Amino acid sequence: TLGKPNETYQKQKRLRAKQVDESDPSSPYRAIESLEKLHEQPEQGIETLADIPYVCLERYGDKETMGVRDVTNVEEEKQPNGKIFKKFAFGEYRFTTYRQACARIDAIGRGLLALNIKPGDKILIFSETRPEWLLTAFAAFRHSLTVVTLLPTLDDEGVKHGINESGIFTIITSQDLLSKLHKILNDTEKVRHVIYFPARTTSERSKAPKEVKNIEFTSIEKLEEQGKNATIDEQILKKRPKREDIAVIMYTSGSTGPPKGASIRHENVIAAITGQKERVFPIVNIDEDIFLAYLPLGHIFELCCEILVFYAGVKSGYGSPQTLTDQSTMVQKGQKGDLQALRPYIINCVPVSPFELNNEDSSISFDQTILERIQQTVYSKIKQSNFFLRQFFNLAYTIKVKRLEAGLQTPILD
Repeated sequence: TLGKPNETYQKQKRLRAKQVDESDPSSPYRAIESLEKLHEQPEQGIETLADIPYVCLERYGDKETMGVRDVTNVEEEKQPNGKIFKKFAFGEYRFTTYRQACARIDAIGRGLLALNIKPGDKILIFSETRPEWLLTAFAAFRHSLTVVTLLPTLDDEGVKHGINESGIFTIITSQDLLSKLHKILNDTEKVRHVIYFPARTTSERSKAPKEVKNIEFTSIEKLEEQGKNATIDEQILKKRPKREDIAVIMYTSGSTGPPKGASIRHENVIAAITGQKERVFPIVNIDEDIFLAYLPLGHIFELCCEILVFYAGVKSGYGSPQTLTDQSTMVQKGQKGDLQALRPYIINCVPVSPFELNNEDSSISFDQTILERIQQTVYSKIKQSNFFLRQFFNLAYTIKVKRLEAGLQTPILD
């Protein structure tokens, strides 16, 4: 067993790309599976993002898909600089099934149409990463609506600019972000509906949103109930998007001026997840591996990855940059971070920027990567252990790295 080649390693080391014209040094490289023509669809029958939930419902049914942890306790902790950090305690991850998720997609979609939103209209999703974000996006895609995204960490002027420039009538947000929205709603030109996801804590969920003149506030639960009972014109209900239709208008972080909206077609996202599928599927066990979703869904990388794992039947658990590790800024002492609680096989890693993190998280430098933060957490625990355990860890780590580099498994160390 100790000498058995690591199958995942072998797959990672396989030849992946060749030059289209090997006689031309300037010829581009292309995946060997698609040397003649780039693959544009993950499979026949999936041409737009509206097709994915139908395929998933038929293929996976009662298989588990999206998981979250309930907040069980909240404490406030004063920092040396005087700021107050909220610290959370969590329950275990709870997962919904594909059947339940697709039923919610259907209800949300019908609920949006019941608000007199028509195919071709735009809706804004202004929320932290959570299952409802993706479910709402799928509901919008199904009925040919364009999803506009704004990062929750944008300043008030950036949010107002994005809303007014894109001509938004309907905003989907979270209860935790309503206070931020309330500051600018009176300065928006067309907003008439605000739909909100429930807050993470029981105390916040019980609070009713402040009223704003000419704007109706509706919880996502109420919207779903309205959708289930709504009578919708069959022609509108059956209208589906085309490949060339705009799926998403994704606004930038606004680091160099006002946020700018990038229009992305259905065929663009479908082609992106097709490429990801060809790279990721060979090294993933669909039935056993778990994906941790925590990066902003207002970024195309995270959006494509979450759509891919949903389509692929890979279970995903939701977290946040502030709750990743046991030492993260929003995790109570003695509580598990997302990584320990979920133990994922797949996570996305990107450089951390000030626009992707909670602005209060001053303990993290802006050029620090997620991987460096995880590494620091591990080594901080090792430093607190005794001499023997530190030496044993260093020895085991060295052996594992050498065996992985040689393409060998490490079952005992694992």
